[in-house]
Amino acid sequence: MPITIGMFIPVYHREDKVRRCFESLLEKLQVPEGANLHVRVGYNGGPPVLKEYLTTEVPARLNKRLPGSTSYEVYEPGRNLGKPKIVNHMATTLAAKTPINWVLSFDSDLVLVDSFLDRLLEAYAAFPEPKRLGALSANQLEGNCHRLTAAPVVFSSGKYTYVTQDRNQGVAGGALLTPYHVWKSLGGYRAHRVYASDDGDYTEALAIHNLLICMVKEVAVVHPHPALEDPAYFEWKRKAVQNSLSQEEAEGPYR
Repeated sequence: MPITIGMFIPVYHREDKVRRCFESLLEKLQVPEGANLHVRVGYNGGPPVLKEYLTTEVPARLNKRLPGSTSYEVYEPGRNLGKPKIVNHMATTLAAKTPINWVLSFDSDLVLVDSFLDRLLEAYAAFPEPKRLGALSANQLEGNCHRLTAAPVVFSSGKYTYVTQDRNQGVAGGALLTPYHVWKSLGGYRAHRVYASDDGDYTEALAIHNLLICMVKEVAVVHPHPALEDPAYFEWKRKAVQNSLSQEEAEGPYR
């Protein structure tokens, strides 16, 4: 039977980043031969022109480029659920309709540099200790907030290099691939914060269950972050990680 992948993309108001992300997907994304890809977009708000782009233009172009191998749907909760809750909901809803093998959580500010998905699945299959592996993450270039510089644990197999740290520390999960049975057993993302720590909590949950998450050096995405030099952004991010944003701050320009 063909493998089935659920790709879940939470979207916010940042129209320039969202468009750059989806244009890269429409240009470069490749579905492995015989696989089915279900793209689900969690629309957490934005201007009408962005909604029109996501609900009309993107599916038309996606179907033209990858006919017969993909389905596409935009989920609108009517309020901003943040990343963890909306990804959890989309994964659970899709799995109730059709059996899926893989969960791919993909942030809407990432940009592909190559075909990505086929290579990430290939890297998962090539991992030298498959029973220990719970998830893979792409190597995030430019704005990656986790550098894996402290005491890295390195695996290699053929053309792929896999990097983590003790207890899975330091692996950024903006583009995270995990088997659905693992995702379900862990309960998906821990949804106690709106904007932060979903990937960190997932890596911690994997470690508790003696499973690894590794970054694949050779499978990269760009994580553009023009706000890195903005002190106000750092302050906002600090509050987000501590779950101490006011309602006004949660609806602010950095979401």
